[in-house]
Amino acid sequence: MLIPPGKTVEVTVTSANAYHLVHQTDANSKIAYTLLGAEAVAFFPGDYGKAFPLSVTVEEAQWRYAAAGEHTDQLTFTAEYKDA
Repeated sequence: MLIPPGKTVEVTVTSANAYHLVHQTDANSKIAYTLLGAEAVAFFPGDYGKAFPLSVTVEEAQWRYAAAGEHTDQLTFTAEYKDA
């Protein structure tokens, strides 16, 4: 995507579960996590091919007390095209 001068594309991320992985069968069983790298995602003119690596961290205590089974969350990425 080529962005013209004076414009930018800013990307925000939201979590359906407030950045918690929720157990598939017990919604009260959650694992808190932090999404890193999504704090300042923006594309400017000349940023062709630019990437923003994302990673997830979970505190050891969260893993220690997590219930066995599948946990999920849904992240929504919203791109906004606007004036720089």
